[in-house]
Amino acid sequence: MHVHCKITDARLSAQERDCFVRTFSPISDSIHIDSLMGWTAPGGKDLMLGSMPTTGMSGSPLKPDRKVCSDPFMRLAVNSNGSVSACCVDWSHETVAGHVSNETLFAIWHGED
Repeated sequence: MHVHCKITDARLSAQERDCFVRTFSPISDSIHIDSLMGWTAPGGKDLMLGSMPTTGMSGSPLKPDRKVCSDPFMRLAVNSNGSVSACCVDWSHETVAGHVSNETLFAIWHGED
């Protein structure tokens, strides 16, 4: 298992960014500060704070003709409430596949639902 800790840069200060790195570097295999974006239920809230991103979370350019995201086929996202989503930017929790208090990550990944 690879533990990756990330935070979304929702106008973080330099001190907040440094605190995140200091706190999570010793207890994770990798860390990243993601760009702000929201792809689920976009009509509900402006999850991008008025910005129109031109790069993805990794910093790579967004392709306007993209058809599908490959991440759900490679990883799961454990949300702060313990629910497990197929998408790391599922802020509205519409792709929940399970909950860590009810089953293991292995069971969620290999489950029928």
